[in-house]
Amino acid sequence: MTPPPPSPKYTDVVCIGAGLSGIALGACLKTRYPHSSAHFYDRNTDLGGTWHVNTYPGAACDVPSVLYSFSFAQNAAWSCMTPSQAEIKEYTLGVAREYGIPERTTLGAEVLGCEWVEGRGVWKVRVRRKEEEWEHECRVLFSAVGGLVYPNVPKVDGMEGFKGRICHSAEWDQGIELKGKDVVVVGNGCKFFSPSTGNSQLIDYPQALPHKSSRRLRKSLRR
Repeated sequence: MTPPPPSPKYTDVVCIGAGLSGIALGACLKTRYPHSSAHFYDRNTDLGGTWHVNTYPGAACDVPSVLYSFSFAQNAAWSCMTPSQAEIKEYTLGVAREYGIPERTTLGAEVLGCEWVEGRGVWKVRVRRKEEEWEHECRVLFSAVGGLVYPNVPKVDGMEGFKGRICHSAEWDQGIELKGKDVVVVGNGCKFFSPSTGNSQLIDYPQALPHKSSRRLRKSLRR
């Protein structure tokens, strides 16, 4: 006889994502609605969102750190005006721990979909972690997945035949050796990095002039 499926888990609130927005939500719920129950799902291996995922060389805050703090958790101990990724992540995790968010979070879990059950007034959320799948029901469902979840890899003629390493900053490979290499960076916004590995030669192609940058980049790929 096939055993019946397990009963769906239930909390008042479910939040998809445990980055800055998810942590802010958890703190708000703990402070203003202390008797409500909440659970967080994040597909990454730790909390922190973008400050956990982005570990490229030189990753840091691009605004003054006093402005890059939760209003309810001001930090007077920043080491500098634009702190590093590691320092920001540690600050973020400290806030999460203060409000008891890690113990209410399932990491490595992907939300596959959700459905509103009109007759019962609940959301039915389908979750998968490795080979296990289950349903989680809630009254209120928040999405805190962020607007830049999937890296935008530019398509440039010649990339397929390039024999060097290609890596997006949001999926940085810590094993890449840059010392003595020519490094081409496409884009120079917040994700712009500065290799601190000796005598690397850095070539930057900003996206402000995409038509010119693409031609220059194709020439570099042919080297």
